[in-house]
Amino acid sequence: MSDVFISCSRHSEKYAEALSDALQGRSISTWLYTRDLGPSQVWSDEILKAMENARVIAFIIEPKLSPSTWQQKEYIAALEYSWSDKNKILLPILIGDADAPPFLRDRVSLRIQNHKSDWAKAAEEVTKVLSETTTPTITKTCEKERVQRLNAIEKGASALRYIDGQRLLVEAMKYLVQSDPVSNRNAIELLSEHVRKRFRMADVDASRSRALRKSKTASKQFR
Repeated sequence: MSDVFISCSRHSEKYAEALSDALQGRSISTWLYTRDLGPSQVWSDEILKAMENARVIAFIIEPKLSPSTWQQKEYIAALEYSWSDKNKILLPILIGDADAPPFLRDRVSLRIQNHKSDWAKAAEEVTKVLSETTTPTITKTCEKERVQRLNAIEKGASALRYIDGQRLLVEAMKYLVQSDPVSNRNAIELLSEHVRKRFRMADVDASRSRALRKSKTASKQFR
């Protein structure tokens, strides 16, 4: 178990190592993937385990540098760990004029200009944070904004599932019409009836009407 887990991108490794050196100089243990991952270890499992066990998760944030896919997974994991462990501290380390990502904007951050004295000061501040017994209080306003963001994400995900499901079934009807509208007419009607029970009537009626018109037109051509 380490005191501080340091999250960084490959481009930010030098900053992460500077922070690690400064912290270890104060007898604070750190975990950094460039130093603590072994060649035979499953790196994703080890990283998540180290995040869960650390008292502080520090994020090295550079300006104009988007997080990688794995970093985004670390962000999600860090949030989940902080929700399940109220004493887990999330600490953004901002390089230059970098801005904290949205999920860290309600947290106290440290700003670094990459001077040696800055890293020593950062280590001193982390030491103070570790000496506290509780996580810095999140204001009611920040908590309300967090809940609103989570609700917005859930609504967006539900809308995408709805749209994808509707699109899949409508595309199936289009395929039946294009392949053999006469033979598939009953299947088109059954499929559209199934869709009507799951989605809004107006959306389905439009697709169903177009499909049946094509089916009837094609039927007349074969007579």
